[in-house]
Amino acid sequence: MGFKRLAPICRVLAFGLVIAVIGCSTSDPLRPKGRIIPISASESRFDFPVSTLASPGRFNLYTSNNGDYLEETAQWTGETFKDGEAGLLLSEAKAGPPLADPTDPAASFKLWPLLRGKTPTLGKPQQSQNTLGKVDWQRAAIGTSACVLFVQRWAGDASITDGSRYATLSGYYCNPPGETFSAEAAENVVKALGLRDSPKRQ
Repeated sequence: MGFKRLAPICRVLAFGLVIAVIGCSTSDPLRPKGRIIPISASESRFDFPVSTLASPGRFNLYTSNNGDYLEETAQWTGETFKDGEAGLLLSEAKAGPPLADPTDPAASFKLWPLLRGKTPTLGKPQQSQNTLGKVDWQRAAIGTSACVLFVQRWAGDASITDGSRYATLSGYYCNPPGETFSAEAAENVVKALGLRDSPKRQ
């Protein structure tokens, strides 16, 4: 798909309004002060077993200083033309809407700096069920790749999130360029999405 790798020292968060330096305090006035750190795959809550994704992904964790907001991001950038690409964003808040809270898959497109400059051709909105509950999704043609955008939202569901947080899980997956991507294949991707119990982080 030709996405460029992000710089190894400073990376842009999936939440498109904010730029944060890994390992440093955030400074953007639109987001509460906090800290973002890189975490390992084993420390991440994401469970996304899609075989075409290049391994390993890159994972970051943001926590506001007051503990009211938490965001976890993951990004898989294709190493070859045979690899799929994907991004996930779990945004949680103790009360009220999370910092990143797209209401539908099409709105989630703008959260991703690597996609934002492109013009998607969106398919019909769909809804399916995975282990986390109902998930809204849409297929999208983006450049030379066929993709799926997806969003799941919860309000104070302690069985899904840490404690009784409000949460939104959004993301995208793009098939290897030039390969067909049926509606069934797109649905299988969103059905594969899950969350693990909160791991112990270093």
